Amino acid sequence: MENILTLTSRKNPTVLEAASLSTDKKARDKTGLFAAEGKKLLEEALDAGLSVQAVFFTEKAEKQYADLLQKAAGAALYRVTDEVFEKLSTESAPQGIYTCLKKPNQPELSDAALAAGGLILLDGVQNPANLGAIFRSAFALGFHTLVLSDDCADAYAPKTVRAAMGSLFRLTLYRESDLAGTIRSLQKNGSRVFCTQLSDKSLALGSVDFCASDSFVIGNEGHGASEDVKAACSHSLYIPMAPGAESLNAAVAASILLWEVRRQAIG
Repeated sequence: MENILTLTSRKNPTVLEAASLSTDKKARDKTGLFAAEGKKLLEEALDAGLSVQAVFFTEKAEKQYADLLQKAAGAALYRVTDEVFEKLSTESAPQGIYTCLKKPNQPELSDAALAAGGLILLDGVQNPANLGAIFRSAFALGFHTLVLSDDCADAYAPKTVRAAMGSLFRLTLYRESDLAGTIRSLQKNGSRVFCTQLSDKSLALGSVDFCASDSFVIGNEGHGASEDVKAACSHSLYIPMAPGAESLNAAVAASILLWEVRRQAIG
């Protein structure tokens, strides 16, 4: 590869700008870029057809992953010292690859998506690791479209990207300020919308026959979905658990729910 530049200073403007993508949401929003670390996420980004803007790598990684870096040769390539890579990395055991990727265009929720239903709606999921884990489970279980409330964690924060393990690159994400309004629009199009919450009227997961147009709300890790969102939903669901068991976190609850939906779909 002939187009590699070598950077040796932690204060190099290119290094500082790339490092800011892991620490500053405003930098991600301003540049339209985000960071992904490691061999696996670079592979996934290339396979998903994302726009790779830059790749920073150590000499060790250059030798170890030469074939992979060759596939990214259309991007700006930077060989950096171990000291410079420490400035970039947020990993405890870095692999020596740090990739800057262009965010997909943020679409508006279309009438076609509302008519089809089958959406996952996330209301105030604020833990980035939980958000990424939900992305990973959703993709694995056949759900490709998610709607996030404005107070959800940043989908492109490092912890979210890491937890999603490449599934983020293959999902369609929408941001909506009025999730309750979105739910009502889904219902007008014939979609049932189920909210995960425990109440006297909640139905046990496993007792409901789901269909492809059903949509599902996953609420905040601490207090669940907001009151207006719960009021807008068609039905509520709970996951039966052993007596004395603590409540499940949002990512685990979402995985169990989506697995049951998937199980019914595949028979």
